Amino acid sequence: MKAAAIPTAPDNRLDPAWRLDPADDPVRWRALFASATRPALEQDWAFGEAMAATEKVPVERLIVSRDDTPVALVQAFRRKLIGRLSLIRLVRGPVWLKEPDEAEQAGILQTLRRHWRPGRGTVLSCVPELPVGADSDGLMRAAGMRRMVTGYSTIWVDLAPDIDVLRSRLDGKWRNALVKGEAGEIRIETSQDGETLRDLAARYDAFRRTRRFVGPDGKLARALVRTTKDVTVLSAHEGRQLIAGALLVRHGSAATYFIGWSGDTGRSVNAQNVLLWRAILTLKKDGVRWFDLGGIDAVHAPGIARFKLGLGGDVTTLAGSYL
Repeated sequence: MKAAAIPTAPDNRLDPAWRLDPADDPVRWRALFASATRPALEQDWAFGEAMAATEKVPVERLIVSRDDTPVALVQAFRRKLIGRLSLIRLVRGPVWLKEPDEAEQAGILQTLRRHWRPGRGTVLSCVPELPVGADSDGLMRAAGMRRMVTGYSTIWVDLAPDIDVLRSRLDGKWRNALVKGEAGEIRIETSQDGETLRDLAARYDAFRRTRRFVGPDGKLARALVRTTKDVTVLSAHEGRQLIAGALLVRHGSAATYFIGWSGDTGRSVNAQNVLLWRAILTLKKDGVRWFDLGGIDAVHAPGIARFKLGLGGDVTTLAGSYL
């Protein structure tokens, strides 16, 4: 299913300083997206196409401009509620194309809130790409929104330093496990799709259901691979047996560790440590600056959180979910 852009009618009540234009050109979107400092995967064009295919939700994309200069991108999903009312779900946006000051952030957020309002048949649910804190909460309240759920947390690894520096930043126990894994007889393979991805997605889904943690499902992962070539499947094998795997998705200047799985054999030989370190080497070689480790949940998945923390990145917690 190809995501259909939703027509946007002019709204004279919006702040004239900010213009919202529907975005229907993937080439232009990707060019603007690539200029953002640290964009989230959820705002990538390919992610929108994958969501449309798996969740059957229309996608609305907007370019926010001021004085004919694009300053932000917004990708949101529309779900029908009751009658003519729809829920607009905006996750980890807007994508700021330059470092905005507080006044600019406030103006854009208020404009988006007025654009998607009940009077136009829409209710906006927003997880803004803003750090948790009083300043961000103040911006959202000024836009007429209130926090309903606490913030999502993830870990960003800056890939700019030299490899030796990145390795030295690994947690000591994590690095020791990596050394043991590298000394073993693990065979690492790289692919983009095919049987390895299908096997990885199925095993990941089973693990996710067993551990009951929140994360993307294998169906979305497979759809994402069909919508973009900017993916890498790293897999670890012992003989012919798949023992661990990881799916990386590149988006602009960043990449995300989208799904990962390791079986008992993989854990015993530290296969996931080897895969994630190989991911860092691969992404850095490809010119990727930022590596998003795909979220952490210390309550429901503390082991996974500790593992990701071992890579030495910076924990970022977003402001929360607002309505």
